[in-house]
Amino acid sequence: MEDEASQQTPKSEERRKSGSSTLEGVAEAADAGCCLAEVACGGVDCFVATAALGRAEHPDLNALRAFRDQVLMRSAPGRLFCRLYYRWGMYPARAIRGRPLACLIVRTGLVQPLARLARRVTR
Repeated sequence: MEDEASQQTPKSEERRKSGSSTLEGVAEAADAGCCLAEVACGGVDCFVATAALGRAEHPDLNALRAFRDQVLMRSAPGRLFCRLYYRWGMYPARAIRGRPLACLIVRTGLVQPLARLARRVTR
C-alpha cells in the first residue's frame, strides 16, 4: 500500500515544499476530487448547498462542484471566492441545518437556480 507522500501530485508536493497555507491548498483539493472545506469542517453537511439538499451526492452538488473545478478555480477571483466560502460557508449552513422550511427556501431560491446555471456554463 502506498503511503500518503507517494500519492501526492507534483503540484501538491510543490505546495508542501513552499510552505503554502491550508487555504492555498484549495486548488490541490479540487485536483484531488475532494472538497477541502468539507474535510476542514469535519463533515459533508457543513456548507449551504449540502445542508439544503440533504445529501453529499445530489446531482445539483455535482453540478456546483464541476463549476467550482472548471470555472472558479481557474481564476484568481474565483479562487478567492472559494477561499472565502470555505472559511465562512459553514455558518449559514449551520443556521439552516435541521430547519426544513429554511432548507426548502435556500434549495429552491438559491441552490437549484445556481446549479442550473452551473450546468449551462460547464457543458
